[in-house]
Amino acid sequence: MLFFLLEYEMFLAFSKVTGIETLHMLTDDELPNPNAPMPPVEKPDQMLNVIGLAFDYKTKRYFFSDIQRGYIMSVYFNGTGFETIVESR
Repeated sequence: MLFFLLEYEMFLAFSKVTGIETLHMLTDDELPNPNAPMPPVEKPDQMLNVIGLAFDYKTKRYFFSDIQRGYIMSVYFNGTGFETIVESR
């Protein structure tokens, strides 16, 4: 079981094609918790080929493009609240 107790001020979010994962940006000596800062976001019916990624820490949302679907979408860091921002025409 993973515990996400502390909010991180710095982390790296990256695409793993069908999902979004995170890494901490601290050294091993500074880590309050060695687990990933955020749980992975994976939803095969919503994320086919994630290539572009940005996030808004204030609203705790990822914004990503899916090249296979031609969409720009948004989802909360916890993997809920998928929204389509732009659909391809």
